[in-house]
Amino acid sequence: MVDDDRPIRVVLRDWLYTVLAAGDVSDWFVADTATRLAADGGRERSGGPLGGIEDATAEIAALLRKGISIGELRPDLDVTATADLLCTVRTGLCTRRRAGQGARGLRTRIDQALRILD
Repeated sequence: MVDDDRPIRVVLRDWLYTVLAAGDVSDWFVADTATRLAADGGRERSGGPLGGIEDATAEIAALLRKGISIGELRPDLDVTATADLLCTVRTGLCTRRRAGQGARGLRTRIDQALRILD
């Protein structure tokens, strides 16, 4: 994602919109498995379900830092907290999509979540 030349908000929006693809439950599976492992106290550091979430969070953080450095995002943005929040939002979107919520409602939530960048 960091190598994408489109505006940062567009890259993030499109990343979140991938949740809307019907039939793609891989992220939901990762989220569900990570939740179960965390509830059992079995936190995996590299690879495994939580490793994938941590990798995605790191990639989003790098994208946010790029946005700050090129002047697209405000310099006082808390990169770590924002990256974590956006990954958490995506996990929630995956769960809602899996539960049958329609794309229109999810798009509204995505647009609202991205307002954190303003």
